[in-house]
Amino acid sequence: MKKKSVNVGIVGTGFGGFTHIPAFKMCPNAKVLAICGRDKDKTDSLARKYDIKNTYYDFVSMLELNELDLISIALPPFLQYEHVNLAIDAGKHVLCEKPFTLNSLEAEKLTKKINKTNLKGAIGYQMRFQPARKIIKNILEGGDLGQIVNINLSYAYSSRLEKNIEWDWWSEKNMGGGVLNAMGSHQIDLLQWWFGDIIDSSGDLITLNKALFDDKTKIDKQVTSDELVIGKFELQNNLYASIVISSVAIGWKTSNIEIYGTNGALFLDGEEKLSMIRKTTAKHDLTKKEELLSIPWVSGSIWQAAFYRQIDELVDSIINDSNYCGALFEDGLKTRKVIDQFLMEKS
Repeated sequence: MKKKSVNVGIVGTGFGGFTHIPAFKMCPNAKVLAICGRDKDKTDSLARKYDIKNTYYDFVSMLELNELDLISIALPPFLQYEHVNLAIDAGKHVLCEKPFTLNSLEAEKLTKKINKTNLKGAIGYQMRFQPARKIIKNILEGGDLGQIVNINLSYAYSSRLEKNIEWDWWSEKNMGGGVLNAMGSHQIDLLQWWFGDIIDSSGDLITLNKALFDDKTKIDKQVTSDELVIGKFELQNNLYASIVISSVAIGWKTSNIEIYGTNGALFLDGEEKLSMIRKTTAKHDLTKKEELLSIPWVSGSIWQAAFYRQIDELVDSIINDSNYCGALFEDGLKTRKVIDQFLMEKS
């Protein structure tokens, strides 16, 4: 019998609390049945706020709730492998946050494991569902730009310049911290979605904050993760992309994407303003406004809106047992391999 809705368990009370839960609560064909977190007070508070019936502080116990269909894992990279592995063993569909584990060995094990089942394994690369980036995909597939010559891509924000930031897992590369994992992974996924596999990478990783105060140990601890990435990627067909990802950039420029072809070029300026210029100098405004920005929990963020669009598609694919058109474990593995190569090249 075809399912009418998907019962969801959310793991993680940070990003899971302000993005995963409200997104699934908004989805008409999903029901948030359970939440799991290590912080009891925070977990209980979210359960009350969103009227979630089942509250857990231990993931294994949550997996014993047979009604659950999908586990949404909003955890840092160093915790992802264990949780995804257990979820697959429990026969649950999985949505895992990017960049999909700590390394490509872990990602490959999980990809092989889920491919032996009928379960869906999705990765949180929601920007594939953002309107402007979907338009870019359609134009590239249509061939209007001609042969692609080169790509310049940057993403800049300033969170690591904020006053009184403290040391946490994000500051430790061995726990999956750093801007390459956090935001670079999204851009790498888009590049491979648009243009095919990245076959080589090189560049530099830079850390501005050499040490930060750790409130748990009450001492300054070394920051080993990257806060600025300047790189070059080689794709198939002798195509190259330059990339700059910064968490120490004043001005919050966010996205800037330039795609140059022999017949035209595409320019994404900021998050939504998209234009195309043809060789004839004709210029077209392709900007498409995101209709979900006024929803309170989305709070004007195209990232939040794109996440909702992603999970709505995932839930629909589970209900109808149809293909999911977002990033799968295989895609997460491809991006993880690129990140690993970049990190290894700089080690």
